[in-house]
Amino acid sequence: MAGLESIAKLPELRKRILITIALIAVYLGLGLLGLMHIGFHGVPISLQIALFILLLTSEFFAPLRQLGAFYHARAGAIGAAKEIMPILGQNVTKNDVPFILPEKFSIKLNHISFAYRAQKPVIDKMNLEIHSAEMVAIRGPSGSGKTTLLYLVAKLILPQTGTIEVNNTNIELVSDDAWRKNIALLTQHPYFFHGSILENIKLAHPAATDEDVERVAHEAGVLEWSRLLPQGLHTIIGEKNAGLSGGQAQRVALARVLLKEAPIVLLDEPTAFLDEKNIEIIFNLFKKWKKQKTVLIATHDARVEKQVDRIIQLSEEKNERIMVFH
Repeated sequence: MAGLESIAKLPELRKRILITIALIAVYLGLGLLGLMHIGFHGVPISLQIALFILLLTSEFFAPLRQLGAFYHARAGAIGAAKEIMPILGQNVTKNDVPFILPEKFSIKLNHISFAYRAQKPVIDKMNLEIHSAEMVAIRGPSGSGKTTLLYLVAKLILPQTGTIEVNNTNIELVSDDAWRKNIALLTQHPYFFHGSILENIKLAHPAATDEDVERVAHEAGVLEWSRLLPQGLHTIIGEKNAGLSGGQAQRVALARVLLKEAPIVLLDEPTAFLDEKNIEIIFNLFKKWKKQKTVLIATHDARVEKQVDRIIQLSEEKNERIMVFH
């Protein structure tokens, strides 16, 4: 086992392989120039032989590179398992307070604080109220808590102090499913599973028809480029957005948001990775959602801020919030 670990250690193994290939390339190059004749046994080396040896050298080390990759994948899995097992062993109390989001509501953040690391709160004692059918932009420097605020509202994380209430109901007492069915979230780095584009969009609403998926794909600008693919929306993509550019991934994720038709929409930098044409798609959706959905947008884009009802400024001083009204 110790021998395998010593072989599989990267980047030391990678360095040795690269050095070996480089030395072989130098040796072959000097042989082609006629400056070295060691090992040729009287037969000069040709360009064809030199290229063949170089290609063969890379293939020779392929099993070692694969071994290194497997070793690190194993180490990562073991590390993740150590973090996961204590969580799986916890006794979870299921919240089952009946909850139906009314047509008119307000989301109140009451003195909430959240920190990823001790003594370094990202959000500290924040009070905020968001009304139904209101479009709100959250702006501020990186690290000021914009994304964290969205995750708190989505109940992906819970405040360490304070409460988040909807019409006086603490969302911590509501089951995750009952709350999140009202939420559509677009993150900066959306995740996709191995499957077709259509299947990944349909995750937001498994009962939706293919016609529904095509409709939202058209609204999100996905059909425009997916039609050029050999299998259209049935084209297979991989995990971690394999097969998609950053802008394409954003548009597929946006189609997923549209398909869910949730009353609360949370957008994290929705114009990132998009060109002017596709940013116009976002703005058209804002017009459609105006006075119909509650939309919370984390953004640095001044053009987005012109589309909203209210702007919340998060400063580096966690207790300061400046609200600007249009």
